[in-house]
Amino acid sequence: MRQSDLDSLTIHEASDLLVGNEISSIELTKAVLSRIDRLDNAVRSFVTVTPELALSQARAADKQIAAGEATPLSGVPMVL
Repeated sequence: MRQSDLDSLTIHEASDLLVGNEISSIELTKAVLSRIDRLDNAVRSFVTVTPELALSQARAADKQIAAGEATPLSGVPMVL
């Protein structure tokens, strides 16, 4: 799946792909971080971006999914 496809998934689509092992949370998180990097200078919607923390949490989510312990939002990047 292309990166441009990953950063336009719905939450439901992303969750299905993660649980189906078609993508990893790390791949999805990197796509979202890349989109933030490309667009945030123009839209200025983020005060703080924490890529290292996001990737660390993505690794943990991938382990959780692999262990069969996924919740509906496991591995789906979220922003507030």
